[in-house]
Amino acid sequence: MSILYGKIRINGDAGQTITITTPTGQSRTIQTTGVSYTDVMLAGLEEYTLSNGILSETVLLNIGDFQEVNLPALTLETATWQQIQESIQAGNFSQLASIGDTKTFQVNNKTYTAEVVAINDGTGDAAQWYPANTVDFICKELYETTYRYNATNTNAGGFPSSEVKTTLNSTIYPLLPTDLKNVIIAKSHSYITNAGGTMGTDSTKLWLPTQYEITGA
Repeated sequence: MSILYGKIRINGDAGQTITITTPTGQSRTIQTTGVSYTDVMLAGLEEYTLSNGILSETVLLNIGDFQEVNLPALTLETATWQQIQESIQAGNFSQLASIGDTKTFQVNNKTYTAEVVAINDGTGDAAQWYPANTVDFICKELYETTYRYNATNTNAGGFPSSEVKTTLNSTIYPLLPTDLKNVIIAKSHSYITNAGGTMGTDSTKLWLPTQYEITGA
């Protein structure tokens, strides 16, 4: 019996490994060879998911079809925040970036650098502190405006009760680019809230790192 085909054009950089998967789990890999695209012939009347390990697209290919998918090779700096979020949720962020990699963003026309400081896959010691499939970034530069920690000379209640927590999330957060704000989620933290060592928890989108997050102890 003859197999009738369709063609998919993969728009992207040369040298990528593309995995092509059917709904039944059958898969094959190809190497992109074209300067800006690679064509592949596949059996028609079939659905295919094509992935470069970071991005993926699903197409229904009919007999005689010609369809295009866009799978550019990405770095943390060139990826959009939405693409970064998608790679995190898919559990393949480590193929895009590693601890210490950076991505720039702008606030009030000034460039700041977000550095990857934790990749949380929900396993190991980190599972008790961090939600699975999340990534922590820290800004490498200081913000141009100075803010006080509290109105009085005290740190009672720790960060959860501080004035600077409100400043970060009510004053600084709204200034972030919309595409960045769209992918930031609140994170729960444990804090020492008094001199006796009482522990408290807090959930917020922007925070000052705890001693544990800096030193691991």
